[in-house]
Amino acid sequence: MKQRLVAIKFIAVALFLASCSEIPRPFSLDKNNNMLVHQLLLANAKPLKHSIQVSTILGITAPMNRLIPIAIAEQLQDKYLPAHFSQGTNKVENHAPPRFALNGRAKIEKNNRLIGPNVKYELAINWELAESEKSTKLNFKQNFSVPSWQWDQGSPNLISILSDDIVNKVIKALDGRRLLDFPDLRTDSYKRESSIWVTPIQSNIKNGSHVLRRAIIAALIQNGLLISETRKSAHYLLSGNFKVSSPINDSQQVEMVWKLAESTGEEIGTAVQKNTVLTGSFNQNWGPVAAIIAESAVNGIRNLIQIANQKDIKRYQQNPYQKPLPEQGLLEPNSDDRTTL
Repeated sequence: MKQRLVAIKFIAVALFLASCSEIPRPFSLDKNNNMLVHQLLLANAKPLKHSIQVSTILGITAPMNRLIPIAIAEQLQDKYLPAHFSQGTNKVENHAPPRFALNGRAKIEKNNRLIGPNVKYELAINWELAESEKSTKLNFKQNFSVPSWQWDQGSPNLISILSDDIVNKVIKALDGRRLLDFPDLRTDSYKRESSIWVTPIQSNIKNGSHVLRRAIIAALIQNGLLISETRKSAHYLLSGNFKVSSPINDSQQVEMVWKLAESTGEEIGTAVQKNTVLTGSFNQNWGPVAAIIAESAVNGIRNLIQIANQKDIKRYQQNPYQKPLPEQGLLEPNSDDRTTL
C-alpha cells in the first residue's frame, strides 16, 4: 500500500563545480538538531567519559610496547571512537576518566640458536577490554609469527596490521553493546513495545558502515526511541543501505535507504535520503557525516513507527483481547493437566 511507504528525501542543489562557490556538505543539519550525537562520535570534541584508554603493552620492551597501543588509539580516533594512549599508570592530561580500558600482555618466544634478520619470532598478545565501574570484561588474543627485524625495528607495516586487527575486534564488541554504550542519552519516553534492532549497515563503499550504525543508534536514543538489547526481543527491525554512484562530471549521487520491518520480517515502509557530493567525498573516513545522516533520518524513521503503531491499533480493534471465561481452559478439554482460570 502506498500509505505504508514514507520517503524523506534530502536532495541537494546541483553542484556548479566550475565555479568558485563552496561545495555543500552532504546531508546538512537543521538548526534545532541536538549536538549530543556529534559530541559522542567526534574524537576531537571535549573529553568524554565514553572514551577508551589504551595502555602500554606489558611483557615486551620498547619500542613495540608503545608503538602498537599508540597506533590502536589513533585508529580508533580515525574511526571516530574517542580513545587515547596512556603510558603505565601516569595521569593523562586533558582526558576524563575513560569508560573503557584496553590492556595488553605479550609473550615472545625467540630461538636463541638462530641468528639473522629473518629469524622468526613467535608472539602472543592477550588483550582485555574492561568497562570501568563494572565487572564486564572482554578478551581477545593475537598469535603471529614475524621476522625478527620487523619486530625489533618497529616495522610500520607490522604495527598497522596488528593494530587494525585489534581495532576491528574492539569495534565489533562495542557495536554489540547497543544501549550500554549510551546510558546518559536515555530518556523517560521509552516504550518497550516499540524497541528497535538496528542491523549492520550495508554499503557499496568500505569506510563508514560501523560508524553510521553507531550514529543511528545514538540518534534514535537521543530522540526518545528504544534500541532493543537483542534482535529476538525487538519489535521492529531497522536496516540501512548506503550507496554512492559512479562519478559523473566530478560529482556523485549518494543515497541512504532506511527500511523498517516488523520482527516477523513484514516490511512497514522506507525512508530515503539523497544528495549530490563532490567525487571522492567518501573515499576516506567520513565519520562526522555519519552523525549528520543519522540525525537527519530520525524524523522519517519515527514516521514509519507511527504508521506501524496505527496499524497495531487497528489490528487490536479488529481482534480485541478477550479474557477466557472461568469455565474455559487454556488447554484442550480432554487434557489430563487441564488448567482453568
